[in-house]
Amino acid sequence: MFERFGLTKKGVISIAVILLLGCVLFVSTGFRTTQIEYEGNTTYTDEEMTTYIFGGKYNVNTLIYYFFTSKKDKVVIPFVQDYQVTVDWPNKLKVKVYEKSIIGYIRYMGYNLYFDKDGIVVDSSKEVLNGVPEVMGLDYTNVVLHSRLNVEDERVFGILLDLVQLCEKYSISVDKVFFDKSNNVVMYVGNIKIMLGDAATITEKIYEVSQMMSQMQGLSGTLHMENFTEDTSSIIFKKDNE
Repeated sequence: MFERFGLTKKGVISIAVILLLGCVLFVSTGFRTTQIEYEGNTTYTDEEMTTYIFGGKYNVNTLIYYFFTSKKDKVVIPFVQDYQVTVDWPNKLKVKVYEKSIIGYIRYMGYNLYFDKDGIVVDSSKEVLNGVPEVMGLDYTNVVLHSRLNVEDERVFGILLDLVQLCEKYSISVDKVFFDKSNNVVMYVGNIKIMLGDAATITEKIYEVSQMMSQMQGLSGTLHMENFTEDTSSIIFKKDNE
């Protein structure tokens, strides 16, 4: 049959091989990733996310990834709840990152144990994450990775979540948060120790703190807000060594 077109079987095989190689070359080069765009990642850099998800910079083929990667192939990333990858044909990948809501960490046996808004310990590290406060004063037992901190009063997690969100809203950089046995709150911002007292009016208190931060810039001392209410506005600042 091939002889009618002046082709031998060997010639047909050669053409088939050339076409196959051409297709392979087209797929491997025409769909090679040249750009990966991330959204939602604040804990990890784009380069770190690329290493976690794809094993290295642009080490992925968009066509192969689209057809042969399933949800089961997703990697576990300590501070990431989930991520979604979409293909912007032919050479771009878009990654939407959903981070876990880390609200603090405790020091335990030389490590920093980070926990989320529900008190679940999500990671253990010797590194300190920027913007995550150290939490002190919690009475806990049996610290287990990926399990809830067994604290005496679980209301502290809700209080801490409110505090962290309010501080983010007003751009207050909190270094440490201390809880006493009655859940009274002490917040440390730089060299300023802020005695917040109970959490009943914490929204109003943090707002007042935000209004005073510029005045306390460069100072060292204690800001007493234990007796603050919207009616009394009782605020006392004592400089250190006074």
